Amino acid sequence: MEGLNKSELQAVSNDIKEILSRIEEQFEDHLSAINENTSEIVSIYEGLSDVDSKVEKVAERLDRIETFLQTLGFPANIGEKKFSIAPLSKKEKEIFLVISTANNAMGFVSYTDISRRTAIPEDLVALYISGMIPFVKKYNSNKLLLKLDDTFREKQAKENILQIEQRTISSMI
Repeated sequence: MEGLNKSELQAVSNDIKEILSRIEEQFEDHLSAINENTSEIVSIYEGLSDVDSKVEKVAERLDRIETFLQTLGFPANIGEKKFSIAPLSKKEKEIFLVISTANNAMGFVSYTDISRRTAIPEDLVALYISGMIPFVKKYNSNKLLLKLDDTFREKQAKENILQIEQRTISSMI
């Protein structure tokens, strides 16, 4: 640092020391805050671990209660929806398949859509559907729209409740 006299160098040195001292203080403040946050995180983790172990105990107790209830003759799937569906005619199966595929493609479907795809008049479609299977219904501009109940749809996909055979599907295509 040529061109600076001793007093100027001393002033620059003091300024640098002061700046470094402030930086050190800020680092200490940040370190203190980090330590406090770490302590909070540890205590929250311990609390969550306690809650988790309690939830596991409750789950074990519920399993034992469910097992006990099963020994008394109660069904294992108490909360599950039950679907009792009479065997469907060929036309009803055809309508079901139209609704199911339409739900996959566009969500809700109208009687008009079903009628167009099956060549069955709308009033007959309404009669076939009336008690056939569980639907979710909504109105849009005074037009009834249908969608399969999601639980029923999953159960049908897994268990084939309606006993729809591959040849029924093939005959539609």
